[in-house]
Amino acid sequence: MEQPLKELSQVQNDLYERRKVKNDDTPEVLYERRKNDDDDEVKRKEEKEDEVTVAYETLEHELTVAYDTVENELVDAVSKCMRLKATIVRSCQMLKTMKEKKQELKIQYALYEKRRKEEARKRLKLKAAVIKREAEHVGDVSERLRIRKENNCKPFNYYIDTIKSFADIEFTEIKRKGAVRNAHTKKCLDALYSKKGPIQYPCHGDEVQFFELTAKGKFRFLEHCLLPSNNNTVALKFCTWEVNDETTALWDFTEKGQIVHRNTGSCLEVEGEDKVRLNTCKDGNDVQIWSWEVLNEDS
Repeated sequence: MEQPLKELSQVQNDLYERRKVKNDDTPEVLYERRKNDDDDEVKRKEEKEDEVTVAYETLEHELTVAYDTVENELVDAVSKCMRLKATIVRSCQMLKTMKEKKQELKIQYALYEKRRKEEARKRLKLKAAVIKREAEHVGDVSERLRIRKENNCKPFNYYIDTIKSFADIEFTEIKRKGAVRNAHTKKCLDALYSKKGPIQYPCHGDEVQFFELTAKGKFRFLEHCLLPSNNNTVALKFCTWEVNDETTALWDFTEKGQIVHRNTGSCLEVEGEDKVRLNTCKDGNDVQIWSWEVLNEDS
């Protein structure tokens, strides 16, 4: 407030200097002139004070609004930081839980695979023992050979050729046999869960990964045939009594390594970690490239 008052005083002095007393002015004239100047000065002073007051109130209001805005923004920022901190804490807890579950699943998977291989080895050993025992107890067959020669018995192939036209068992040439390995996942088809269809599984050479492709085109696992199922999936069903239309069970193994279903023209491909499905054939797509090989053939 002191600066405006100084300015008013200076203006008053300037006015007074400009109105110097003349020699012919009477005291009454000088008094009236002086009084008018004082009234004008008081009026200007009041107007200046009003302007200063308005400016001060305006500035005070703007500062209050700015303070409130900054305070609100600061509160919002602190709230966001607290929410972000809580989210980070929850994410870290979830990550820790997932790691623990992953480790637990890894241990369970290792135990399952170990038991699975042991069971497969036991089955193979049992089959080998049965075959060996039967071979050892055949005994002397010279008398059987003599009877066959005297009665002009026909060879075993004659029996096969005679009954294969009406028997449930399919007698056909095998074009491919062994494990069916995918080029992308390096895993093999596995029929352990044959009721649900084959899956992908690390190659181990056991009997559950032994598939055949007949000269006719049937994709077989033991007495089961591979067929298209719902939603582009595939399933293993009994070739003799679950396959209503034989053409649905025919496949081709191409030179490019694709396994193509004849009726639909779709290719067998892998999906994810363990699934198998049918999809449109695409050249050079590793998920549709397979190799048919015999694993552990000498074992």
